[in-house]
Amino acid sequence: MRSRSSVLGIIVISAILLLSYFSIEVTAHAPSDMALEYNYHDQILTVTITHTAGGSAHYIDRVIIYRNDIPIIDETYENQPDPISFSYEYEIFAVNGDVLKAWAHCSLTGEIEEDLTVEGPREYMTLNVNPDPDEVEYEVEFDLTVNIYRSEDRTPLDGVEIVALSALGYVGDISDLGLGGYGFTYSAPNPEDTEDIEVINLSCTKNGYHPLYHEFSFDLVFAEDDSRDIVVTMDPNLYRLDEGEKVELMVSVKAGDEYLDVPDIDVDYSFGKLSKERTGTGRFKLTYTANQMDSDTTGFIKISASRSGFATGYREVQFQIKDIGDGPQITNGDERSFFQKNRTPLIIGSIIVIAAVLLVAFFIRRGKQKEDDEYEEVQIAGIMDEDILQY
Repeated sequence: MRSRSSVLGIIVISAILLLSYFSIEVTAHAPSDMALEYNYHDQILTVTITHTAGGSAHYIDRVIIYRNDIPIIDETYENQPDPISFSYEYEIFAVNGDVLKAWAHCSLTGEIEEDLTVEGPREYMTLNVNPDPDEVEYEVEFDLTVNIYRSEDRTPLDGVEIVALSALGYVGDISDLGLGGYGFTYSAPNPEDTEDIEVINLSCTKNGYHPLYHEFSFDLVFAEDDSRDIVVTMDPNLYRLDEGEKVELMVSVKAGDEYLDVPDIDVDYSFGKLSKERTGTGRFKLTYTANQMDSDTTGFIKISASRSGFATGYREVQFQIKDIGDGPQITNGDERSFFQKNRTPLIIGSIIVIAAVLLVAFFIRRGKQKEDDEYEEVQIAGIMDEDILQY
């Protein structure tokens, strides 16, 4: 059995140890401040920490440096250079836009962290796209490669973040191909629900470089397939109309030799009046009446038909509108007079008859002149005979 003095000694020693522990806990505290400074020219990060040390057991024992949230330096220490405030320097390569962060830990309790964004001169980037298409067929996929370089010396740049957006189709994920190359797949849209021009925008960013924006476009076209081509025909063909004349035109719209169901057709025309009527699937009737004209004029009728998913079809005809003067106006070819229908043959016949009459008159006059000349010769001969006899 222990003596009373031994027990008293143990109690005293325990009390001393307990008081020492609480004394350390009271004086121990976390770092109170941290400041970061980066020298862009020398590529040096300076970390200044304010922390009141408390003997050999109370100090900053660890510092970790992060660049863009990735740890690049991890240092441990046995003490701190100054009991209140001190600085550490770290050689770190960073460019404009990089985020540097420092984290410090107290050996007894607490921690602190701070960050800064590097500011410095920025380089320029340039790029090219391969292929750079003029046309892409609907509903196809093809791969595109973007090569990015430093503008100053054409050095390939890795680590560039690229966002690609298309107006109509779909752009897949961007893949880093290495050596400044980046690839993605473009999927052309369905022709049923889109226009015909695609625009792709590229947004490229990299720390230390100015953002690069690039836009390129191409036509969305149909595959080589006659069934997608609209063909517009018109019957009859127009060559000449008289002023005031009315004519009916039958229009058909086909694709792949089949009548195409289009809700309507667009018609443009000149020098007349026109009405339009849908008569069936891909069939229309146009009624055109020419204006009254002061002189012969060239008119036109232009028809276009379109439908999503098909190449637009066109038909245009030009014709002469004839000025027929101030006489009775006609409404169609069947109501013209006999003289109007046969004007040219009658004129030619009249010319022939007049020429014949003039020719006959010429020969009659020539015959009469010959008789007069013969009679005059006979008279002269008779006079000469009488003179001879008298002599």
